[in-house]
Amino acid sequence: MGFFKSKKHALVGIDISSSSVKVVELSKSGDHYRVERYTVEPLPQNAVVENAITDVEQVGKAVDRAVKRSGTRCRHAAVAVASSHVITKRISMPGGLREHELEQQIEMEADHYIPYPLEEVNLDFEVIGPSESNPNEDEVVIAACRKEIVDDYIAVVEGYGLTPSVVDVDAFAIESAYGLVAKQLPGGGLEKTVAVIDFGATTTHMNVMHNNRSVYTRDHAFGGRHRGDPAPLRPVVRGGRPRQESWRSAGQLPDRDSAAVHGSDVSGDHACPAVFLLFDVIQQRGSDTTGRWVRPDPEDRRADRQARQRCDIRH
Repeated sequence: MGFFKSKKHALVGIDISSSSVKVVELSKSGDHYRVERYTVEPLPQNAVVENAITDVEQVGKAVDRAVKRSGTRCRHAAVAVASSHVITKRISMPGGLREHELEQQIEMEADHYIPYPLEEVNLDFEVIGPSESNPNEDEVVIAACRKEIVDDYIAVVEGYGLTPSVVDVDAFAIESAYGLVAKQLPGGGLEKTVAVIDFGATTTHMNVMHNNRSVYTRDHAFGGRHRGDPAPLRPVVRGGRPRQESWRSAGQLPDRDSAAVHGSDVSGDHACPAVFLLFDVIQQRGSDTTGRWVRPDPEDRRADRQARQRCDIRH
């Protein structure tokens, strides 16, 4: 246990993707957060492959450079492993159990859901709250990840003087971050369905929220660095606009010299084909205000086709 547990320390966030290491430090004032420090350090090709660290030394050096460039004094770090390497399951447990009793029960239940010996995984859980179907039970999320995946993330952080206080799952981290934004939405984000889309270099992650809770997550194997192009991506320049080029064919991403994509940022209208492709997934599954997936209305499909045409005309 203790996979996601943490103590109360000032934290610096470290995001390790296929193309770069990003370091961010936030400060809080009232209900608002401020970015104090933010740096991006590129990674060598194949240092991270399929969301797993394959070159601990190179990734560790990139983390060290990024932390030093940021100027942060925080020595405790938060990292997140890719959800593709994590097995998650929502289960119901008897309410009112003490933590050690809950741990014992979950370890017994985990054998039914995890296809690996428990000694080969890091296992943790989070109590969500009373079950909707039975108020005498609690809804619990369990998460398990192979130890070698987690150990590599810990190694690149610990190897350069930082303490990994939090090892999260990226989908859960996005959900938590969205919760901070949702507070500023009308009604606190309740009774709303929102898609949070993270455009990466090689993977695009989509997380659909309903009532501020994640109801659908999926990784799509395309991003700013498409077709295996190893050249680094240019960072986004806020307020700037990359030169316009025609799409090579409908639905493809542009050449890297015309797409200003870095990490989770997308500049201008270049996101159009990728956005429409992702929203195809949302439309095919749909969602009503109760969270049930439903088929989209034909009128919505017509509006989507018209929006696609407007996007093609602009390019």
